[in-house]
Amino acid sequence: MGHLAAGAEALAIRGSGGARLSISALPPPGPDQLVSRGAELSSSLVARSSSPLEGSAEWAGAFASYVGLAPEELPRAVVGCWASVFTVDALARHEATGHQPGATGMAVLVQPMIEPYVSGTAEFGNDDSVVVHVTEGSPAPLLQGWVRGDTARFVPDRGWDGAAAIALVGEATLEEIRSLLQTAEESFGRCRLEWGLSEELWVLQLSATPSPHPMPRRRRFLTTKDLLPTVRALMTAPGRLGRELVLPWAVAGLPGSFRPSAVPDGDLLDHAVTLSRELTEQVWALPSEDALTAAASVLGLLRGFDPSDALGTIETLQTPDPERAGELMGIISELGARLASAGVLRDAALVWHFTVAELGTALERHRRLSPGRIGAQPWEPVVAAVVLDHGNVVQGTAAAVGLGAGVRHRVATSGDGPPLRSVITATGAFPSLSQLLWDAAALVTDAGSPAAHVFEAARSLGVPAVCGVGPGADEDVIVAVDGYTGLVGTLPLSSRI
Repeated sequence: MGHLAAGAEALAIRGSGGARLSISALPPPGPDQLVSRGAELSSSLVARSSSPLEGSAEWAGAFASYVGLAPEELPRAVVGCWASVFTVDALARHEATGHQPGATGMAVLVQPMIEPYVSGTAEFGNDDSVVVHVTEGSPAPLLQGWVRGDTARFVPDRGWDGAAAIALVGEATLEEIRSLLQTAEESFGRCRLEWGLSEELWVLQLSATPSPHPMPRRRRFLTTKDLLPTVRALMTAPGRLGRELVLPWAVAGLPGSFRPSAVPDGDLLDHAVTLSRELTEQVWALPSEDALTAAASVLGLLRGFDPSDALGTIETLQTPDPERAGELMGIISELGARLASAGVLRDAALVWHFTVAELGTALERHRRLSPGRIGAQPWEPVVAAVVLDHGNVVQGTAAAVGLGAGVRHRVATSGDGPPLRSVITATGAFPSLSQLLWDAAALVTDAGSPAAHVFEAARSLGVPAVCGVGPGADEDVIVAVDGYTGLVGTLPLSSRI
C-alpha cells in the first residue's frame, strides 16, 4: 500500500494525527538510493512538495517543504511531505474544494539548497505594472507572513520606484526579474514568480495567479448616517432566513435595547412566521402581502447602484415594536441552538442561511443541513460604502482586490468555524488562515506583506484583503475592506436606533 493510501485508510479511523503517524511509520521507496543521489547534488538540500493541487493558488502553503537537509535526512523529509496531505489545515482545504484526501498524488522535488542574500516574489499588477516584493535572506519569512519586506513597482513610461527595495536589489536585477516574469507569462500564462539572488538570480517557483480585476466603477451616491440602522440590520440578520423573516421589517432598523422574551412552546417556525408578518404590517402600515411587496422593492433598491430612493422610503417607516421584535429574534436564536444540539447544523449561526421550508424539513426529518459556499451577499457593497464613509477608517496596504463587508471574526494563527461571510482579522498573515477564507467576506491582518501565501489564496478565492493595519480592539463591529485602496472601516454592530 502506498503512503497516501495508508494515510487515507487511517484517516477514517484515527483522524488527522493517526493518518500522519501511519505515513511516518513507512519508509520511502529506495531510501539508500535517495540518500546517495541526494549526496551527489549537494551537502545541503531542499525537499519540496509537488502536487497537482498546487497549480491553484488557493492551495498556496498547504503542504510541507523542508530546507537545509543533510542527505541522510532526505527519507524522513520525503515522508513528511506526504504526511502533510493530512494536516488539519490541508484537510479543511480538501473539504472546502471537494477533493478526497490522498486521492491526488504528490511528488517530492529534491534540489540543492540555495542561500540567497536577498529574495522575494514578482507578479503583474492590475495596470500592467510589475510588483516585486523583497526581503533579505530566505523568502520563507516573507511567504509565511512573518515580515513585511520592501516593495518595488515598475510602471510603463515611469520606470521603477521603491527606494528601499531598489537599494537592496538594484535596478539591473529588477529588470532581469521583470524579464523573467514576462517570459514565464508568455510560456505558462499569468503567474507569480518566487526568486532568490545569490551569485546569480534563481527562479525558485512559479505559480498560477488569477487574471487581474479591473478597478470597479466607484459608487458615487451620497451615503448618510440615516442608513446606519439599516446597515446594522442587514449584518445582524444575514442570509436567506434574514431576508425571509427579519429584513422586511428590520429594514427600518432594529429597535433599541430590545430583549428577547421567553421562547414559546409549540411550533417555533410557525410562531416566527406569524410574528414576522405582524411586524412587517406594523412597520409599513400596510396589509401583509402589500407590505412584503414594498419591502422586497426597497431591499432590491439597496442592492442597486444608487440606494438613495430606498433611503427616502425607509425614512417614512415606523419603528418596529420592540417586544415582538425581541420575541422573534429570540425564537431564531433558540431554533439555531436546538438544531445545532440535534446535530442538524454544525453551528447555531448557520440557521440564518436556510429558508423556513428547509428548516421545517430538517426539524421533521432530522436531516443534516450544510449551506455550501454562500458567496458575496447582495448588499455587501452598500454596507461597505456606508461603513467607509461614516465609520472609523484606517489606511493599510492592499493585498487582494475587491470590496467586502461583514461582522468581525478575530482568530490567532488559525481557527475553525468562523461565521459565513465574516471578516477574518488576525495579528499576522499566517498560511493557516487560508482554510478560513472559503466563505469569508474579507481578510485583514495587523502585519505581513502582500507577498504572503495567505493573500495568494485570498486572490484566488476573490476575497478582498488588506495587511499592515488592525481594525481596533472591538469585537462586536462591522468591518468594511477596500482591497483596491487598502482602506479598512469599522462600525459598532450593537448600537441600535
